[in-house]
Amino acid sequence: LNGIGWHGALALHDHCAYIGNRRASLINIVDISDPAQPTSIGTIPFPPGTQPVELRSISNLQSPISSLLVVADLSPISLLLTFDISDCSRPILLGSIRLAHTPHEFTLWTDGSRVLAFVATFLNAPPDLLIIDLTDPRSPHEIARWSAADDGLVGPLHSLSVSPDGTT
Repeated sequence: LNGIGWHGALALHDHCAYIGNRRASLINIVDISDPAQPTSIGTIPFPPGTQPVELRSISNLQSPISSLLVVADLSPISLLLTFDISDCSRPILLGSIRLAHTPHEFTLWTDGSRVLAFVATFLNAPPDLLIIDLTDPRSPHEIARWSAADDGLVGPLHSLSVSPDGTT
């Protein structure tokens, strides 16, 4: 990957692997159709100073969106971006949302009709959790937020997961 180093999360879809980066403002796209010979096939460029580190994909026929890449920019710009990856080698930016704080990690959840991103912010400043509705990936929007301090808890939210039914 051009010796850049400092790679971030990995997301997979079809024969493509997407690899985030903490130093370079880009996501590498690697063709993994032959696992013995992975081949770099392109990048998704981002504006200078951004950190497209955390990536997740949906490749699920149960989801209302079957080919979606979601990227969290960990720079002070603090964006969550959505890409159509129907053609995994040519992602198309669909939408974005500026977040209340810099994201740290996130997980995607779907109930078959909605797609939600649960985003941990990890800055010891409320809100600790943002819930972003990605059902229309062209128009992501925040639908809820939560702070540990509101429930008398201390410490930052770091990693998270969501139960299959979405209630926990």
